[in-house]
Amino acid sequence: MFVLVLSVFMVLTAFCWVFPGRGYAADTVVRIKLGTVGPEEGTDMASATRRFIDGVEADSGGKIKFDYYTNGSLGGDFDMAEMCALGTIQMCQPAFSVMGTYNPKFGVVDMPFLFDGPDNVIAALAGDFGDEIKKLYDGTGMMCLGLAYGGGRGMTNSKRPITEPADMKGLKMRVMESPTYIEMFKLFGSNPTPMSFSELFTALQNGTVDGQDNDPSLTFVAQFYEVQKYFSVTDHVYAINSMVISENFWNSLPDELKKIIEDNNQKYMIDYLNELGKASADDYIQKLAEKGMEITRLTDENRAKFREAVAPLYDSLKDKFGSLVEIARKYNS
Repeated sequence: MFVLVLSVFMVLTAFCWVFPGRGYAADTVVRIKLGTVGPEEGTDMASATRRFIDGVEADSGGKIKFDYYTNGSLGGDFDMAEMCALGTIQMCQPAFSVMGTYNPKFGVVDMPFLFDGPDNVIAALAGDFGDEIKKLYDGTGMMCLGLAYGGGRGMTNSKRPITEPADMKGLKMRVMESPTYIEMFKLFGSNPTPMSFSELFTALQNGTVDGQDNDPSLTFVAQFYEVQKYFSVTDHVYAINSMVISENFWNSLPDELKKIIEDNNQKYMIDYLNELGKASADDYIQKLAEKGMEITRLTDENRAKFREAVAPLYDSLKDKFGSLVEIARKYNS
């Protein structure tokens, strides 16, 4: 009996030594697999992510190391969201279009002309609108570390300039896999085609679709100028970037490592990314022009036509989103 008790004591002692506190020994290196569909460099998000990774690794003294998977090497946004929810990977940056699978209210961030400008977006994300969006992750197996301004989305195509909704009639436009986006582009007058971003360049190249919408930086880095002639600065949606972490993984971390991740996320994936997103748009639009794209900007009159075209979307989805639209729009005043 004494031998049995002693054996159990030794096993428990060894277990506690190897896994003190929240499950990590002092010399354990925590590896984080971070996946994204975006490129490793060249975009605002890529720049912020690299700074975040470097900051966390440095501040943790090497206790945290990242395995960084870019260009959709782990799959599309939906695939990575599922892997993060299951804990197969620890972090990802999923588009909100795929998060609607978990909760349809995520679709509110894709609503056209929800915000008047970048500063309104940033204020909303730092306020109660951002708080409400983060709550939508509850029960998904994921936790949102933070939200940041992701730039105004413009439209590209290979057929003609887009200056008003009438110009979009008959255009086959790739859209994110989001019911909100599909209905939006129908109301604009186009033929929307849901498609993963990883398939997009080839689809544009072979004419499966005529155009797409994305912010100027990603449009440039993805080299869509090679297969697209026209870029229209529509800002029909202001994109929102998110950094998401597996909830079970997060709960397993010691508080000191959590703080390092949180501090660097605030510094780079929120504050830095917000400012970079506001500053870089015109630079990337100029780069697209230098690559031969024809740039079009909407007049106030034609912007009003786009707003009018999608007004029915707000009427049809008001019950789905509840008070989220009103909470967002109060930041426009």
